[in-house]
Amino acid sequence: MGPDELNEKVTEVRDLLEAKLRVRGRDLDHQLSRAGRRLPKNIRRDAHALAQADLLLRNPKLARMVNLEMTEMGQQRVVAYLQQIDPRQALVTRRLNWLAGIALNLLLVFIIVIAMLRWRGLV
Repeated sequence: MGPDELNEKVTEVRDLLEAKLRVRGRDLDHQLSRAGRRLPKNIRRDAHALAQADLLLRNPKLARMVNLEMTEMGQQRVVAYLQQIDPRQALVTRRLNWLAGIALNLLLVFIIVIAMLRWRGLV
């Protein structure tokens, strides 16, 4: 695997990140930092290794440091994970989590207001 093949694999991962998670960025590292915790730790680690290998393969002397087999296996794991994501379901889940957080905060404020009113003897 040379720099051109690795560049194609990085492009595939970048396209999947944009299509499935709606994460854009100037390069793979930037996209991964924007994806954050939406990706599991092991997938993030594999994707960061892929981005690092892409950077190292651009320099002929540093290219010898890249373990191509491990990089390719990591890329396959990342692609397999990203292909199984349903973008619509991920969006619905994210919105429901957001609404649940707001509901919890409103409930806590309501409880605090009732407690303050009881403490002052108004209820």
